[in-house]
Order: sequence, then structure tokens, then C-alpha cells
Amino acid sequence: AGVIAAFNGQGVLSLVWQQIVTALVGTISLWFSSNWRPKLIFSLDEVRVLFSYSSYIFLDQFMRNVFDRIDTLFIGKVFSPAILGFYTRAESLNAQVNSYCSNSLRKIVFPILSTVQDDDERFKTIYFKVFNLASVVSSSIAGVLFFLSDKIILGLLGGKWAPSIVIFQILVFKTLTSPFGALLSKALLSKGFSKVKFNLSIVQRLIMFTPLTFGYLYNDITIFVIIMVIANVVAFVVNAYVVYRYLHLSFAKQLLGFFVPLAPLFGLYIGYKQFFPEISSWILAIIFIALQWIFFIATNNAGYQFILHELKPIVSKVKNSMPQFLKRMYR
Repeated sequence: AGVIAAFNGQGVLSLVWQQIVTALVGTISLWFSSNWRPKLIFSLDEVRVLFSYSSYIFLDQFMRNVFDRIDTLFIGKVFSPAILGFYTRAESLNAQVNSYCSNSLRKIVFPILSTVQDDDERFKTIYFKVFNLASVVSSSIAGVLFFLSDKIILGLLGGKWAPSIVIFQILVFKTLTSPFGALLSKALLSKGFSKVKFNLSIVQRLIMFTPLTFGYLYNDITIFVIIMVIANVVAFVVNAYVVYRYLHLSFAKQLLGFFVPLAPLFGLYIGYKQFFPEISSWILAIIFIALQWIFFIATNNAGYQFILHELKPIVSKVKNSMPQFLKRMYR
């Protein structure tokens, strides 16, 4: 819809039409898949019941929308327009990766954890299953993107965007924390701690002011982005502690689950910088995947084992169907 509107000269209104059509199609699809329909009934009593919980979620989302744009405004004010362009391009690519890593998680984790909120053992089991799965996926994606960053930027955007490569490489490490931010916050909300989540968000926003301070003092985009990634990691650690404090989920287990799977990535990066600085990025990506796989097997990683367990029925089904498929092909 957006593309058709743009071809018909609608300009920036194309984005408006795209949003309207998306909402309409989504609503119609939902109505076809569900018997529930909204009614023209309003109950102030129901609002009062939900207000103490939902008001903090609303304020949290409002703050998120405001603060998520501060980095762009800051760079546009402090640095040159060219640097803002390189940063925005790198950030937009990284945002796509973050959305794929965390958006699905946000949608499914809250309802799943809410159904077992009164069963502490099941809650703990499901939480750490999702945590370990997110750790395996995010560390693997981050490693591949890091080593292939030059191919991605130059291949998609062209040589004029080469300065975005370093920025993108650093921002890739934000991908590591993105799924955990979604998981930890939904875990708190599923137990009814919306006020705790809101207060935690205020602390996180204050932590995210740190990159602005360093960026202003040093006037260096690389330092600004590095401190941004460090601030995200610090925010994750604070999140993990709050989850431990209120939900009694092991703080050490969360930290180990996050940091240990990163060993192959950092080990390969140090070795590459020290001994093989000229090696192809494609070869580095392949070596990383192999190292990551060996590391997960050697450490009996829970997230990796969970993925294998879920893939076994699919692989078995494919194996069983292959002979019949080949026979049909032969005929």
C-alpha cells in the first residue's frame, strides 16, 4: 500500500496510508481468526481495577518512545551531519536485527509466563529455557554480523557508506542485550510488578545518559557508541539483579547464561587481530560458526540442547520423507 501510494505521488503521506492499511488488515485478520468482538460498553469500575497496573506500563512505553530518539538528536546536535548519516544508517540496520531478535520474544513470553505465574517451579523452568535459547541465538547472530559487517554495509549500501562499518560492528553488540531486556521486563510484568518495572526503566534511562556525557566530552562517535553498548550491558546486569530480587531467579545463572556463550566471539576476535588481520571476513564468519558449535557441544549448553531437542522431530520427518520423495522424482 505504501509503495503504490508513493508511485501515485502521495509523498510522505504514503507512510500514513501504509500504517492505516496495516491496521485495517490486521484487525480484519484478527476478526476472522477470533469470535470476540468489541462492544460499545464502558465500565469505569473495570478501568479502576486495571489502572494501578496499566498506568505504569503506559508511562514506561511513553518514556521509551521519547528516550529512544535521544541518541539521534544528540548526534545531530554535537557531531556533523555526515556522522549523523553514517550512524543512522548503521543503527537502522541494527534495529532490524534487534526487532527480529526481540519482537517475537516480547509477544510470546508475557502470555506464557502469565499462565504459570502462581507456579514458581514452572515459571523458573520456562524463564531459563527462554533465557538460554535467547543467549544462543543472540550470540550467534551477533558474531556472524560482526565478522560480515563490511560485506553487509558495502553490499547493501555501497562504498560511500564505508564509515558506517565500524559503527555497525559496535552496535551489533546491542543485539546481545536486546532479547534479554524484553524477557526480563515481561517476567516482572507477568508477576504483576508493573511499578517495579517502571522504576527500573527510570534507572535504565539514567544509565543511558552516560554515552551522551562521554560523546560530548570526547566529541568522538566511536567512543559514544562503545559507551552506549557498555551502558546497555550495565542495564542488563541491573535488570538481572532486579529479577533475582523480586522473582528469586538466580542472579549468577543469568550472568553466566549471558556472558559464557560470548567466549568464542571474543576469542576469535583477539586471535584474528593478533595473528590473521588480513583474513577474509567470509572465512572468519565460517570459523566463528564452527567454533560456536564446538563450544556449545563441549559445554553442554542448555540453549543449544533445547534447539537440538526441538529440531529432532523435524529432521526425523525429513529423513523419513526423503526416500519417498526420491522415488517420486525417479518415476
